[in-house]
Amino acid sequence: MENIEVLKQKILSSENVKDLVLLGVTLVQDTRNELDLPLFRTIEDTGNRLKNGVYRARKFRLQPLSRYAYAKAYGFFKAPSTIVLDEDLPLEGRLFNQPELATTATYYCAVHEVIHADDYTDNNRIVTETLHHINTQHVNELAEASSRLSRHVRSRWGRTIKEIVNTWAYQYVDSATHYRTYLVLKHKQFPKIDTVWVSLYNSIFSPRLFTTLENTKGLYHTAQLLSDQMGRTCIVELVKEHEEASQRNVRTYTV
Repeated sequence: MENIEVLKQKILSSENVKDLVLLGVTLVQDTRNELDLPLFRTIEDTGNRLKNGVYRARKFRLQPLSRYAYAKAYGFFKAPSTIVLDEDLPLEGRLFNQPELATTATYYCAVHEVIHADDYTDNNRIVTETLHHINTQHVNELAEASSRLSRHVRSRWGRTIKEIVNTWAYQYVDSATHYRTYLVLKHKQFPKIDTVWVSLYNSIFSPRLFTTLENTKGLYHTAQLLSDQMGRTCIVELVKEHEEASQRNVRTYTV
């Protein structure tokens, strides 16, 4: 983690947010160039726009997912150039009060929003291409999913095909954003980044599906699916790849 100090404060200011975001742009650029990946091709334009962006730090509320589970957002991007982060450092005071972990989680949130901003610069192709892929390549799966969900009136994922398409597409995009964020911080050797990554494993469509793909097909192949070959895959393919990889591992252990 070169030239990046552990955050001394426990509460972020709007000026802190701006500094984190602009450094996040540099981290993304460096990772693309140093790994020679076909990712983040519009990051220079994104960085220029964000230099004159709007930055705020404020407290985010816990949002109930069910009667028993709560989740907290730590930031959001609003087009064209507004980024807001939670003023409370993620994980600060938790997990034995590890300052390095809180710092890494905070940078993770900033880079995550930078990548959202960069997707916006790229005309949100990752969303439109994924929606098109699902609508054209997964008609049978959509019909089956709609039929199953229609039996459960209270399903929080919705019942119509349009709702399912949107759920699959945006879950894929969110997972892809998490994966690209992890890729940047992992490459830049942020301490305890794997601890942050493990904390994301319990989501419905876990971002670890991308690391499974990277482990089986390679980093460049995975990057290609998020750049030149955008629109050739979605959550459906990632889940199948994960299941096949798991079966291969089981067969290897059995033998």
